[in-house]
Amino acid sequence: MFFKFAPLSIFAIIMLFSSVNAELPTAIIQIESENTHSFTVEIARDYEDKAQGLMGREALPDNTGMLFIYDTPIQPNFWMKNMLIPIDILFLNEKGIINFIEKEAPPCNEENTCKHYTPTYKSKYVLEITSGITDELNIQIGDKLILSEDVL
Repeated sequence: MFFKFAPLSIFAIIMLFSSVNAELPTAIIQIESENTHSFTVEIARDYEDKAQGLMGREALPDNTGMLFIYDTPIQPNFWMKNMLIPIDILFLNEKGIINFIEKEAPPCNEENTCKHYTPTYKSKYVLEITSGITDELNIQIGDKLILSEDVL
């Protein structure tokens, strides 16, 4: 079968694969808000992957991101050290309900001046996505993350 891609589609595919860490598993997740929004995310489960996060990435295409999964709900502490791009950070409880959003967290290269982002409530999941997407898609506290069984 032959597929014909428009130049923009090829560019989008190249950007998606160049921004994804080939070593991390990926999954398609959804957020239910006014509408259902799908994201292709890398899954960070172990300490090293969580510590690395999206550091050093020069771009994060729309509808992509990184999902951090914790064994039990905690109050994680995120910062933007060595980040090159701003992001939105969504903190979610064990039921997948968004309980805190940090919008447009700016990059930071200085360890002593990097702001830390900690949710008010415990979180089992943290989702990092392109800066501004939560406003663009009207994603809000109380919206729900839908994960497939293979991601859990």
